[in-house]
Amino acid sequence: MTASPQGGTALELVGQIARILNSGVSPDDTLRTVVGVLHQALPVVRVAIWRRDPNASTFRAVAIPPIEPAVDSLDQLPPLGPDARRFPLTHAGLRLGTFELESRSGAAAMPAQMVEVLQSLLAPFLDAMTLAEDLA
Repeated sequence: MTASPQGGTALELVGQIARILNSGVSPDDTLRTVVGVLHQALPVVRVAIWRRDPNASTFRAVAIPPIEPAVDSLDQLPPLGPDARRFPLTHAGLRLGTFELESRSGAAAMPAQMVEVLQSLLAPFLDAMTLAEDLA
């Protein structure tokens, strides 16, 4: 497995993200921590997870650096720069959010397998978070 820019392996990074998602901390704090870890571990200038606002129909980014404002639909997200990519977060056929990475200029793109694993971890977390917020 390839090493991350901070010296750990991709498997170690995935393990760290999985532990954070299962920590039992509040959902927004969990997402902020995940975004922070990814921002530090990867050669990126921006990491964002777009998720539905609690008890609302708008979407907001948990991001480093912060992104404002909220949008009414995931189809209305701000345009991406040339080094940025957006990945859907879907679970059980539902589009729950989007995961965004903007690479440093000249940096290699994140391997597709790593993106797929992160999508597979983040999407069910967003699904459970959305359900819990809707029931609250």
